[in-house]
Amino acid sequence: CRCSTLLCGDSSVASPDMSSWDLLVDSPALGRRVHLLRSATSASPYFLNSAAAMSLARDKGFAAEAFGASGVPHVPGRLFFANDRHAVFRKPGREPADALEAALDFVYPVFCKPVSGSKGDFAEPIADAASFADYLSRVGARHDAILVQPLIRGVEHRVIVLQGVALCSYEKTP
Repeated sequence: CRCSTLLCGDSSVASPDMSSWDLLVDSPALGRRVHLLRSATSASPYFLNSAAAMSLARDKGFAAEAFGASGVPHVPGRLFFANDRHAVFRKPGREPADALEAALDFVYPVFCKPVSGSKGDFAEPIADAASFADYLSRVGARHDAILVQPLIRGVEHRVIVLQGVALCSYEKTP
């Protein structure tokens, strides 16, 4: 990607005017809500991105829910918790035992990744239910939740867009 300097904070790039940005994402399924008012964006500590954009970027499950609610095409998936930490605060249905039961009905291979991960850590294709059980035990030691998606093979195109302007695009090949 030729724009790494720009995206990493090139001092010649002015911080964008985000005064016209509004974001309301309500996800009862994930128990999260983001409502960013126009006046709140000017105080964002994030270079180039608003706090709402950073919130979506840090949680793949919430981002998928937000994209779906907004009509943005995305890869469907199911969110499960990878460990029992904080289980007392959650609604039932997505605990590790639920994930293992659901894994019996997955159409394999699937692709699993932590919702808060980065750089491809623990982002893996999973071949069968036994491999899924192993994956869940390994990832649960470091991450609280995972996203299970169908495995889509092929070339991946990424486009970096800021305020409607494509700054950069690149291709990832398998």
